[in-house]
Amino acid sequence: MRPEPLYRLKRLAKELTRNRKAVLKGVDPGALHDLRVTLRRLSTGLRLFNDGRRASSILRNEIKHLARDTNRIRDQEVLCALLRSTASLASSPLERWIRAQEDVLKALQKELKDRLETPSFLIWVDRLPSRLDAIPCRPKTARRHYQKDYHELSRLLERSLRSRPSTRLLHHLRIKAKRVRYALEDFKFLGLPQPDHLTGVCHEIQDLLGQWRDLKNMGEKLKAAGRSRFPGIQPWFQEINRQTDALWKNYLKKAHRLHRKM
Repeated sequence: MRPEPLYRLKRLAKELTRNRKAVLKGVDPGALHDLRVTLRRLSTGLRLFNDGRRASSILRNEIKHLARDTNRIRDQEVLCALLRSTASLASSPLERWIRAQEDVLKALQKELKDRLETPSFLIWVDRLPSRLDAIPCRPKTARRHYQKDYHELSRLLERSLRSRPSTRLLHHLRIKAKRVRYALEDFKFLGLPQPDHLTGVCHEIQDLLGQWRDLKNMGEKLKAAGRSRFPGIQPWFQEINRQTDALWKNYLKKAHRLHRKM
């Protein structure tokens, strides 16, 4: 007997409780990542298996609001890790600025932990399963949403290969690849037919564009810092640009192959 969509969503609700406890303990470095993934899967699942009911839309907005906070921390973590991994930056005039970025990260982490411990958040998590019970879930709705996302993913991937696309287009492409991948994984969990090879394609698009975005983000922050306070960082900034361009060429080479697989 196939599991029902509601069972899938309620399992994710339980995972969210475990993720929350792991983040608060602060022992597992992957706890925040797990929390972010669970929130995204919940949001995607609600969109897939519900046909736009008000209760589903309200819950998805609440989940997205929390996900935005975790995304800010993730971006700051990546920035600090990239800065520290660049040996020449560690002993540069940027050292004070790097420490300031690490202080921003600590403040964001504390802010999230404080929020996860508030009575209102505990009540929200506790009520989540019963709120899911009140939302009708329909596998047919999932197929309709999946087909729409798949065609949009294919269109965006093709557009990214024609000319140097905007950062906005690439952001939408990465998000669409996540949605399609999570939908395929939900279908597999529920025993519904789905093309297995596409999961790998979407994962590869995510990884390539994610790495490119992280480096580009660091380059933009370095550029802003260099303009205002550190005129001597141009050599490091040029190196970041070189790495970003190399990643982009790698993306183009692989994206052509990935597009043929679709």
